[in-house]
Amino acid sequence: MLARGDLGTDLLTTGDTEAFLAWAERIRPLLGPDGTAVPDALRELYPKVLDDTRLGPGSLLRRMAADPGPDVASVVRRNAADAVRRALSSGPQAASVRDVVQDWWRDQAPATGVTVRDDMRQEVFRPLPIHLGALDETLKWCGDAAEAADTRIDIELTVQDGTLHVWLGLDRVDVRAACDDFACLLSHTFPYTDCLAGDDHVLLRLHGDLETDPLHPLAAAGMDAYASGPKDRRRLIEQVADGPAEAQDKQPYS
Repeated sequence: MLARGDLGTDLLTTGDTEAFLAWAERIRPLLGPDGTAVPDALRELYPKVLDDTRLGPGSLLRRMAADPGPDVASVVRRNAADAVRRALSSGPQAASVRDVVQDWWRDQAPATGVTVRDDMRQEVFRPLPIHLGALDETLKWCGDAAEAADTRIDIELTVQDGTLHVWLGLDRVDVRAACDDFACLLSHTFPYTDCLAGDDHVLLRLHGDLETDPLHPLAAAGMDAYASGPKDRRRLIEQVADGPAEAQDKQPYS
C-alpha cells in the first residue's frame, strides 16, 4: 500500500503538500458520512514514515553523517549532518525570528563585519517552532564560513506571501563548496524549508504557518505529521552527542 501510494505517504515524504491535500479530499468519502473517523494506525503511520524518510538508516542525513572519507568534501558533509541534527533536536530558546538573529549577531559581530537589513515589517510571518532551529544553524554555518575567510557577512530579512526570505551574502567565500551540502540537507529534512547556495550567497526560505480553513481529520493527520519535528528528540540528541568521532570534525574552512 505504501509503495503504490495508497495512503498518500509518498506525497508527504516529497513535500508535495498540495497534492496530499487533494488526495485526502478524494479519499474523504471512504471515512464514512461524517468524515471524522481516522484509524489510529494511520495517525501513527504518517509520523513514522516521515521520521524514517528524514532520519532513518536510508535518509540523506544518515548517509552524510556516515561518509567515511578524510577529504574536505566528506568532512563538510559530516558537519552538515551534525548541524542539521542540532537544529532538529533542540533549536534556540528564542521566541521569534528577530530574537534568533539578534542572539547570533551578538556572537558573530566581534569576529566578522555584519550588516543586517530587516524588512520584515511589511508583512506578518508566523514561523513553525522547528523553523527557528533551521534559521539558527544556517546563520551559524554561514557565519563560520565568513569568519574562516576573514570576510564580512550581509543579511537581509524580507517576508512575502507568508514566506520569510533570509539572504546571506558572503564575500570571498566559495559558497557552493562550503554551503551546498548543508543547504541541500536542510531543505530535504525540514518541513516548509528551502535553502539554496548561490555563487556569493545563501538563500533560506521558510514558509510560515498560514491561516487556513480547518482541515478534515485525514488531511490534518498527515499535515500535522509533516509540519512537526522528530517524534523522539531524545534519541536524536543522543545521536549528536554520542555519534562517531568523525561526525564531530572541525569545519575544514575554519
